[in-house]
Amino acid sequence: MTTQAIADELVAELGFEVNDYTIVVSGDAMAPGLSSGDLAVVRPVNGYDGEGVYLVNLDGLEILRRIYQTADSKYTSRCDNQLHYPRDCAVSQDCLVGRVIATVSRV
Repeated sequence: MTTQAIADELVAELGFEVNDYTIVVSGDAMAPGLSSGDLAVVRPVNGYDGEGVYLVNLDGLEILRRIYQTADSKYTSRCDNQLHYPRDCAVSQDCLVGRVIATVSRV
């Protein structure tokens, strides 16, 4: 089976799209849901697409954060690991690179 055939099969069977890509999680900011070494499948976005984990570009650094919309229609990023990273941070939709649509835990 060719690489293209495998990719086509993944797209058809698992709902992945051609522009989806994977990144390796680094650090413990999104623990316990995502741990260092896990793979995250990212789908590019053009803005906020509902609460979830997003790849966010903050001053040239791409990081994973949970994004949610506040009551006053602003956007806030939060680490899932609140014990070590308790501060929330305001973000704009322009910072949102992609949304995590699937994860694979390291073995």
